Amino acid sequence: MASGYAFRADGRYFVLAERHKSKETLGVYDVLDSYKLIRHFPLPTVSLSSLSLSPTGDHLAVWEGPFEYKLYILNLAGSTIATFSPDRDPGFGIRCVAWHPNGMFLAVGGWDDKIHVLDNLSWSPIVTFQLSSRVPNSAKVWREPSKWLEATEGRGFLSCDVIYHTVATSPEGH
Repeated sequence: MASGYAFRADGRYFVLAERHKSKETLGVYDVLDSYKLIRHFPLPTVSLSSLSLSPTGDHLAVWEGPFEYKLYILNLAGSTIATFSPDRDPGFGIRCVAWHPNGMFLAVGGWDDKIHVLDNLSWSPIVTFQLSSRVPNSAKVWREPSKWLEATEGRGFLSCDVIYHTVATSPEGH
């Protein structure tokens, strides 16, 4: 499991994925009350990969392991609000999940090189990006100058260097 725990942004609650009697569960603990367990409920997952708490602290995304592309959205009371799985299951699971800073959107990236952006009203994709393993020859690639952080003491701006030679990756990612 990549990350089976999270703190709510205000620091009040700590959520922890647990396994009891071969069942995946989630514990919600009150940090201000000596980590007292306030809620415990079963998760809809079969093989939990990870979890991510929304920045607002009212939604929790949990997703299956590497062989199933399925994401569940739950509230902290334990109710499943939505389930997301692409129309065509790519055969591999979810690679990463990231919340928009205000919690209105959730980006879900899979091993199929697609990123689905879900909205928090319908929990359905509003856009899907197809990533390419090749950088087109016409693309300009910019690089930060070496030692820019030291040169500006972390407070300044420097112009970036343009790389004029062709940059491409092979389909294998090498």
